[in-house]
Amino acid sequence: MRIAICDDEEIILEIIKEKCITILNESSIEYDIALFNNGIELLKKLENLDIIFLDINMPEIDGFSVAELLRKEGYDKYIIFLTSKIEYMQRAFKVKAFRYLLKPIDDNQLKEALNEVIKELFCKTKIILEHKNGQAILDIKELIYIESLGDNTAIYMTNEYYISNKPLKYWVNQLKNFFYQTHKSYLVNLSYVKRIEDNFAILKNNIKIPISYRKSNNFKVTMKNYIVKNAK
Repeated sequence: MRIAICDDEEIILEIIKEKCITILNESSIEYDIALFNNGIELLKKLENLDIIFLDINMPEIDGFSVAELLRKEGYDKYIIFLTSKIEYMQRAFKVKAFRYLLKPIDDNQLKEALNEVIKELFCKTKIILEHKNGQAILDIKELIYIESLGDNTAIYMTNEYYISNKPLKYWVNQLKNFFYQTHKSYLVNLSYVKRIEDNFAILKNNIKIPISYRKSNNFKVTMKNYIVKNAK
């Protein structure tokens, strides 16, 4: 899970970061936290962010303006506003903010907000697929792997497959908590990996999915962590 914290006060950035670390260490979720002291820098580095903690009162560009730009650029994940003024709350709803936390940040409220996001991110079991004949609701547990076909993708399920007009990058963002991109052209459901053999992931149905050299070590670590986590 990738988190961004954006506030023009250095001390606030560090306080919220430490609070988040304390909360997240109680779970087995892997996380990464990036800090930004202004909205302009945040807007340059949006890729794969799951949660954005966003201060409202900042110089150059305020938090509401940043949030509006985020939504216009297609960011559809979680924005949590940080402010010392309760009167901004109504405006926060207009940009579909997930939460509105008052400074000084209450530990219990922060924990509640983070746990709610975790619940929504990691308990997701179905996705909606747009295809040439309409829509299909797919069960993630039955999705084995996805293969890039240029600007399109092939979605391989346990009993069927679909062609999606979405590129692989779209599915990487949608499924990153369940799948791993072993290669520039493949995204694999970790629960279907039977073993790693040379530069291939061998799936339970004996399909061989290539693993790129630069991703090999990280994929092995990810698989070990996945096995340990699901053996509990």
